[in-house]
Amino acid sequence: MVCSVVDICGGCERSNTLESKVRELYECFNIGALGSRFYLYASPDSGYRARGEFRIYRESSGVDSTNALPSLYLSMSAKGKNSRIKIQNCPILLPALQSVLQALLPLLQHSNILSQKLYAIEVLGSRFSTQEHLPQSLPKPTAMTWLDSSLQGLCYVIEPDEWQCSDVAITLIYHKRLDSTYEQAARELPCALKALCEQAVPKMVREITIVARSKNQKLCFRDSIIDSSVQDCITDVVQVCGKPYVYLRKEGQFCQPNAYMNACMLSFAKSMIQAHKRVDLLEMYGGDGNFSIALAECFNKVLVTEVVKTASAHISRNALLNNITNITSVRLSGAETMSALSGEREFYRLKGVDISSFNFSHILIDPPRSGIGDGAMLAFIAGFSYIIYISCNPASLLKDLQVLLQTHSIENFALFDQFPHTHHKECALILRKQA
Repeated sequence: MVCSVVDICGGCERSNTLESKVRELYECFNIGALGSRFYLYASPDSGYRARGEFRIYRESSGVDSTNALPSLYLSMSAKGKNSRIKIQNCPILLPALQSVLQALLPLLQHSNILSQKLYAIEVLGSRFSTQEHLPQSLPKPTAMTWLDSSLQGLCYVIEPDEWQCSDVAITLIYHKRLDSTYEQAARELPCALKALCEQAVPKMVREITIVARSKNQKLCFRDSIIDSSVQDCITDVVQVCGKPYVYLRKEGQFCQPNAYMNACMLSFAKSMIQAHKRVDLLEMYGGDGNFSIALAECFNKVLVTEVVKTASAHISRNALLNNITNITSVRLSGAETMSALSGEREFYRLKGVDISSFNFSHILIDPPRSGIGDGAMLAFIAGFSYIIYISCNPASLLKDLQVLLQTHSIENFALFDQFPHTHHKECALILRKQA
């Protein structure tokens, strides 16, 4: 990766190598005992990130004029300091996001209405927004000896796409009231941006959405007419085991940040369960249905629980886009899910859902960094024949495994280099109940 502020900006560090991450996992989880059942997915070095958050850095032009506007830059936190540094470009972003940001800042710079009280910019992009030019499959795996001769397992080295067609959402966050004058100026932004991006790299950016936020305000503008219910969403097409799946990713709602690793995670989970006796799947905290949509055809029925109130409708919309009819999405917390499935409590939210009709063979969990921890929840999870555990924190994963490995054994283990040049390690495990 070529970046002028690496090791200065707090986002990336050269010292966090892929080899060091693998070695740490080897030591913590006795990976050597798994042999070829350990999988490594190496991300592209740059141009992989589908989300980004930046503050605004203003620099005076030095011109003695009351009409001179300060220059606008993106900024990030400085490494190890309570300060911010300006950045010209962020090379880890998807190419379309880089292109849009390069075009956006001058447009904002020359408009006092759009730049005044602008506090932050957030970006969201898709690797593909259509089913044309999708990569057909993962590359052939290689032995991990290319990292070190003592390492075992299979490695997938993911190369950057030669071509992408992306949808982009730009969120402008303000510390001011967004009035009709602002709305009129902002309405012209998507088309102006699209024209500039088209001049730079034709057909790389398909749709642009501008979302303006302030306290108790949210305004959406697009460069094309669209159903108002999804005007704050972008289209994301993900290739999973050779099959494309269409997702609507909602601005402000969580989605996997590495567009390449997301496809790898879904493909890993789907391919590793093929030999299982599969009946029904329970996914807890399913978000926008990222995993459930891709895995639905592997099961008779899927129940997805999510605590976010708007998520259920979003999952249903994504299922409809993919002609999937066996997913039921409900708003339940983890504790409520346990109560509902045990028959301990009835919920009005489950009216019309026959919980007793589900026969779960698999559970998929993707907990926060703190892991699961709760003894009752771990005991509940241990009741399933197969566990698909997605972890963003090896330390909490290790603690949870101290309980789960009393009843289950590790069938497959994968490391996804979700954030190259950081210490972050994203893991996925397939656990099978011991006979």
